[in-house]
Amino acid sequence: MEGEAIDCLILPLDRRNLLVPSSLVAEAALDDPGGAPDVERPAFFGTVVWGGRAIPVVDFERLRDPEAPVAHARRIAILYTLTEGLRYPGYALRIRGVPPSVQVGPGDVQEAVGEEGGLGSCLLKRVHVAGITCEIPDLDAVERAVEGN
Repeated sequence: MEGEAIDCLILPLDRRNLLVPSSLVAEAALDDPGGAPDVERPAFFGTVVWGGRAIPVVDFERLRDPEAPVAHARRIAILYTLTEGLRYPGYALRIRGVPPSVQVGPGDVQEAVGEEGGLGSCLLKRVHVAGITCEIPDLDAVERAVEGN
């Protein structure tokens, strides 16, 4: 409903924070399995078993820039896919720590203007929430990358 607050999580990465609805996060702050990056797809770090299925482990910052340094992730957050019928029911994002939760209402988000760096691929918007600069990911683009498209 319009005007209601949405429960969100702030996923801490190495150089940015992602703001995602809590309903998309199946599990958060699990130990990172510590795989090495895939030679062909440098944003992918092997798989982790979740719900009885192997799902890919993704470094979001390397997804945006394959030349970015490998993140110092200690944890993963498992996100459900938005699109039905995909090869994977979800994917794991490498994160730095335990993601804080925040309720986001219509007046709680201010667009971050004048912040350095363009949005580039896989990002929709840069915002300030609860005094923290966050980026809203383009989850459709992330899913296409996870599926190999």
